[in-house]
Amino acid sequence: MELIFVALGLAIGLLAGLLGIGGGLLAVPATYVVLIWYGFDGNVMHLAIATSLAVTTVTSLASTLAHHQARHIQFTALGFLMPGLAIGSISGAHLAHLLSAHFLSLIFGNIAILLGFYFFFHRLPLPHFGHKPNLTLALFGLVIGHLSSLLGIGGGTFTFPVLLGYPFSATAIAATSSAATFFTALIGTIMFLIIPSPSHAETYGSIYLPAFLSMAIPSLLTAPIGVYLARKVHIDILKRIFACIVILIGASMIWLG
Repeated sequence: MELIFVALGLAIGLLAGLLGIGGGLLAVPATYVVLIWYGFDGNVMHLAIATSLAVTTVTSLASTLAHHQARHIQFTALGFLMPGLAIGSISGAHLAHLLSAHFLSLIFGNIAILLGFYFFFHRLPLPHFGHKPNLTLALFGLVIGHLSSLLGIGGGTFTFPVLLGYPFSATAIAATSSAATFFTALIGTIMFLIIPSPSHAETYGSIYLPAFLSMAIPSLLTAPIGVYLARKVHIDILKRIFACIVILIGASMIWLG
């Protein structure tokens, strides 16, 4: 089982560096499927969400530090985002504990498919929210934080398209998205640690420790590689590859759910 999670961790780190996302769109469904395959039952989706957030915290920190060294993070935009991200992350984690695993799987799958189509059709009109960061980012942060903790996907998946509505370069968007992902995932992870939940062997809070360690450590190796590639590969190519993966994952989660 651990080898599967190691391979997943390598892929998650690469995505984190490339697109400024935490990799939860891969980690949640993969963890869910592997745990089901190995006989887990009950609140498996909750374990997958919490474990994904914990991995995302580590992965996004590595990519954020790499982006910070390159001076790509837009701290003004991040400052507007953070209050909403914090409040939303707390409310999303509480709601996740109230919903069934089946319902969470359906929500995850449908949102993943919608996001996938958005990323794929890059010729769609881009949003425009302002000529510089403003208070609209605080409202977006609230929604992003809530959905991120609810679904275990960190926040970069939602932050990336939002930041396209402001005059930032692709590199700056990926960097700022990565920093927002770290902040959101950290708060979500803390919430899943302190909110009471049914326990399984080798879990801490709702985090399945073998999966967390097997994914988090390898992701640290590939996150800097992703940051390097983000400066070399055309952003439209990255978005379309990512979109295809996300659509397939979303469809799989709906079918499994």
